[in-house]
Amino acid sequence: MVLLTNASTGRAMYRSLFADLMPPLCGISVPALRLDPSPGVAGDLSRFAGSYGWPDRQVVITATADGLLISEGNGQAEAVPLDERTFLTDPADPDIPAVTFGAFDAAGRPGVLYDMLWGLPRLAG
Repeated sequence: MVLLTNASTGRAMYRSLFADLMPPLCGISVPALRLDPSPGVAGDLSRFAGSYGWPDRQVVITATADGLLISEGNGQAEAVPLDERTFLTDPADPDIPAVTFGAFDAAGRPGVLYDMLWGLPRLAG
């Protein structure tokens, strides 16, 4: 089963629609999102700090005592670790509750910040 959408709320639509369709049609259920913070699970938070972006978008990550501060444009969000690479930004947002990091180098620094479906590479520096 596939859901294709060009909506900004595609993930929320998927979770709502598939939770209703999968049990009767396929005999399986869609598990609830696991959004319980796990302090300390991500290790040294300074390895995530830096700038990520494209020419038209830049996100600055700053390590804090308990998580990350994500700054973009005029807005900021605090993020707490869910696992070693995923951080909860807004548990009330059914579409984009978290950001994820990937493409880790040998030193454990991520090369990409995934925000929804966008992969923002780490910028030089």
